[in-house]
Amino acid sequence: MPRSDEAEMWFSAVYKAVQEVPYGRVTSYGHIATLIGYRGAARQEVALQQEGVQIEHSNMGERSVDLGTYGWFPNHLPSEDSENENGA
Repeated sequence: MPRSDEAEMWFSAVYKAVQEVPYGRVTSYGHIATLIGYRGAARQEVALQQEGVQIEHSNMGERSVDLGTYGWFPNHLPSEDSENENGA
């Protein structure tokens, strides 16, 4: 499916920002969003809370989620199961 112009601009901005993360260093998706001028943390917090995800707030005002509790790290994508069932 082709991306909208807005989605293409977002993808491109995120991709370019991620390329600037130094070798051996990591950052968060939220920080990349902040760096490229998209601060949607408050909206994302509300959406996550509606799904039952608890958001932690640090003394510095940063938000975080306990990935041990709420993380999703499968060994493969669920869509791969249906592809394998269909002989793909």
